[in-house]
Order: sequence, then structure tokens, then C-alpha cells
Amino acid sequence: ADNEISLARSVLVRLRSGQGLLDGLPSDRKIKAKLCQQHAELTSKDPELSASMRHDTALGILRDLFDLDDPALDGDGETLGIAGGICKRRWMDLGQYEDLRRAAEYYTRGAKGPVGDDGYAHINAAFLQDLLAHASGAEAGAPREALALREKILQDLTPLDQVAVEVQWWNGATRAEALFGIRRYQEATAAIAAVTKRPETWQLQTTAQQFATLAHLHESRP
Repeated sequence: ADNEISLARSVLVRLRSGQGLLDGLPSDRKIKAKLCQQHAELTSKDPELSASMRHDTALGILRDLFDLDDPALDGDGETLGIAGGICKRRWMDLGQYEDLRRAAEYYTRGAKGPVGDDGYAHINAAFLQDLLAHASGAEAGAPREALALREKILQDLTPLDQVAVEVQWWNGATRAEALFGIRRYQEATAAIAAVTKRPETWQLQTTAQQFATLAHLHESRP
């Protein structure tokens, strides 16, 4: 919550290795999976690691527990969304189109599951389709796919007043971004204003960056 990514990553490294725990890690697979996912995500985000290696290392950590190429993982928005985020950050750092394409593929596979409370994989899959269309000009179906994903979010996303407090920001931000992506700007503003719990700085930063990128995709001088 304090945006201390490097420190958070080092804590997860110690946890996963059993250091500092009186009785070791629980054997529960869900707990181990969650720790692995968070370890991978924070490794990819850690500014103290070099951009040329942190994303590949993060994917390796995730692959230790998950077969990312297995179609059986389709619909797992959390795992595939984290893989997509790693590839998206690798593209942002290194500028390789293949990373952008891989990010879109992971998010799209994750979006085969339900939208749920935050629509994490779905909203990012729509965002990546827009980036693909802009970056290559060859992804003819990308705008249609992005529109379909955003309409699905607006139809299926859990209403704000029915989600837990800790997910309220992501719920409102996802709805707002879906509206913003189809240029319903006033409704997007209202969706953000409806969230009463103040977001953490890193949550606000992530959301603002994505909105700003969309704005530049919509207009050359937004």
C-alpha cells in the first residue's frame, strides 16, 4: 500500500523460502499459488531490478507453479492477468511488439472467465486490443473485440454497492475505464466519483496511466 515494491518483493522471497516463519508455509495450494502470483507480479514491478531481466524472471517464477500455455488455465483471470501484466510492462520497457501481442493473448484468455467484482482481465484485454490496433494497424478485429469486452463489463460487472470495501476502487475504476474506452466520458466521471473509499497512491497511479494512454489513443492532443 505504501508503494515499497522492492521491500514487498523481498518479504515475499523470505516467506516463500520459509525464512522467519515459526512453522513453515501452510500446505494449502491456494495460499502457495497466491504467494507465487504476488512474487511474480512484484518482481516484474521492482524498479531496483534491471528491466532487461526482471520481467523474464517474473514469468519464470509464475511458471514454477502454473503452466501458462495449458488451455486448462483459460478463464483464470488472476494468473493469466498477472502474466499479461508482466508482458505489458516488458513491452513498455523494451518496446518489442511480440511482448504486446503476448500480453493481449494472456489477458484475452483470462477474460474467458466471469467478469466478477473487478473485471481485471477483461478491462486489460480491451486495453491491449486498442494498443495492438494502434501499434500495428494490422489487427483489424481489435477495435470490435475491445468494444465487445467493454460492453460485457458494463453488463456483468458486480454493482459497486455489492462489493467488499477493499475492491471498491477497482470496481469503480474498471466501470469508468470501460465507459471511457467507448467515449462515454461523463458517465466515466460519475463512475469514478461514486467510489467513496480513497485509493492507495499506487492504485491511482495505475488507473491514471491507463486512462491517459486511452486518451492519447482517442485524440492526438487530448
